[in-house]
Amino acid sequence: MHKINRLKEVIKHKQGPVKQDFPFILLLISNAILFLPFTVLIIFGDTGKEFIIPSQFSLSTIVLIASSWIVYKAKDSKNNDRIKQFKCYLIALLVLGSLFLALQYSGWDYTFNLLNNQDKDITFVIVMVHGVHFLVAMTLVLVTLINTLKIQNNAYFYIHFLDPKVNMFLKRTFRFWDFLTFLWVIIFSLMLLKTGLKSQ
Repeated sequence: MHKINRLKEVIKHKQGPVKQDFPFILLLISNAILFLPFTVLIIFGDTGKEFIIPSQFSLSTIVLIASSWIVYKAKDSKNNDRIKQFKCYLIALLVLGSLFLALQYSGWDYTFNLLNNQDKDITFVIVMVHGVHFLVAMTLVLVTLINTLKIQNNAYFYIHFLDPKVNMFLKRTFRFWDFLTFLWVIIFSLMLLKTGLKSQ
């Protein structure tokens, strides 16, 4: 009876107005506008040394692209009410996120030594902000996983995501992850562009 009442409450709640997602998208765009110019300055600035892309960056890009596929599969599992697969994909996402951060730390540690003293301070701030963003994304995924661990079957899983707030939280979590993936792919592409220009 409690579950039935919960379902009625959630369905009633769902019929109410849902907040627009525009402020969240605007926040992501603002982060990109603030983040990318400094990154371009570091990559294309005169370091005084030959810029070489560390292998860790290539590996971390592969890991992040793989994580985007995991996000897609997690969305599909949620839309088809497959709770076991959904939980597995969230765990895989956390593992890939941890691996990405480890590779990024190693790669930026190598790149740091190629920069002049002025650029090192800016790079340190960029790397810290970059790392914090991914830690936030992983925390959001972890919260989602914890909230779904107590759900034991697909029916209750479906009911859980009828709540607009829960559903919006998941959408924004995955959107934020995809945004960070897109941002890193741009940064990595700029690195490839710089090495290509240097070789000409």
